[in-house]
Amino acid sequence: MKQLLILFLLLTSGIFAQKKEKITVIYDVIYMKDGRILKGEIINFQEKDGDITFKDAYDRKYSITREEYKYFMEDVSFKMNKKRDTLIVHPRKDFEMEYSFGVSSTMSRFNHQFSPDAYYLSSNWAGTYSYIPLCLKIGIGKYFGRENYLGINSDIAIATNAQSFYTISLKYQRQYDAFKNNVALYVPIELQYNFTKFDVAYQVDDTLVDVQSGGIVTYYPSQISTNQSVQSLGFSVGQGFSFIRQNKRSISLELSLFKNFVLNHQFYDLNRENPKSEFKNSGLKLSFFYSI
Repeated sequence: MKQLLILFLLLTSGIFAQKKEKITVIYDVIYMKDGRILKGEIINFQEKDGDITFKDAYDRKYSITREEYKYFMEDVSFKMNKKRDTLIVHPRKDFEMEYSFGVSSTMSRFNHQFSPDAYYLSSNWAGTYSYIPLCLKIGIGKYFGRENYLGINSDIAIATNAQSFYTISLKYQRQYDAFKNNVALYVPIELQYNFTKFDVAYQVDDTLVDVQSGGIVTYYPSQISTNQSVQSLGFSVGQGFSFIRQNKRSISLELSLFKNFVLNHQFYDLNRENPKSEFKNSGLKLSFFYSI
C-alpha cells in the first residue's frame, strides 16, 4: 500500500508539473526612470520633444514626457502563459495631496515608578500597566516625488479603558521598493504628541469612620483614587505596506514601535501634596487605513 501511494503521488505530481502552453505576444516597451517597465503600444511619438502617447494592454491611454522615461523599444516578443493575464501596475501619486482615514490600535505601556511616603503607602499600579485603545485615524499630507511623503495624523480613542487618549503626529515616510508591482513598501517615521488621562488608586495612611446600624466600623488604611494625566512627546519608526488601487488610491497597513518622554504629569482633585509617581511611556501601534 505504501509503494502504491508513493507511485500515485509521483504520477500526479508529474501531471501537474507539465509546462503550461505558451504564446508569443508583441509589445512596445517603455523603460521608465522610476523603475517601471510599461508594455503596450506606442500610438504617437513626437520626434521634436520626445513625448509619447501610449496605450497599455488594457486599452488605457496616457501621455509620457521625455523626462519620465529612459528609452523605449518597439515590437518586442514575450513568451507568456496562454491564460495568464498581464499584471497591471497602477500609477502612484507624485507631488499630490493625500487624505486617509481608518483605525489604529495602540498598546501603550506605562511604567509606574512610585515612591511611598508617610501618607501614600502603596499603589495599585505595580510596575507596568498597559492601555490598548481602539482609535479613529485621520491623516492629510503631500507627496514630494513617489518616494517621499510628509503629513499630519491624529489618532483619537473611540474605545479605551483610559478616561481619554489621543495622539497627534508629524509623519514622514520613505518608499523603497522598485515600483514594479502594486505593493508599496515604506518606512514611516513620526514625531508624536500623546495625551492620556486615567485613574490610579493609592493606599493612604488615613482612617475612615463609617457609622452603621449597630455600631461604628473603622477602616485603616484607606484607599483613594486619583485622576491624573500624562502628556508626552516621542518618536516612532516602523514598516508599512500600501496596496495600490486604481485612481492612485491605496489600502495601507502599518506596524510601528514608539518611545515617548513625559512632558507633563498632572493630578486632579487632590486637596494635599501629590504622590511621588513618575511614568515612562512606550509601546507599539498597528494601523489600517484607506487613502484617496
